[in-house]
Amino acid sequence: MDERPTFHEIRALAAHLFDQQGIDPQGRMAHSDAQSTKIYTQNHINWIVVPHGEIKTG
Repeated sequence: MDERPTFHEIRALAAHLFDQQGIDPQGRMAHSDAQSTKIYTQNHINWIVVPHGEIKTG
């Protein structure tokens, strides 16, 4: 990855993780309108788990 995530990408990830934990993302994101929250939560890319990397020292 050559670029840092944008503020909105981080916010979308937070909304997704809130939803996965059963926490209302609309309330946590302080949106008065569900449509605003939907912008962040729709079409979220599936998370891909990859094996951890090994760090060798010494």
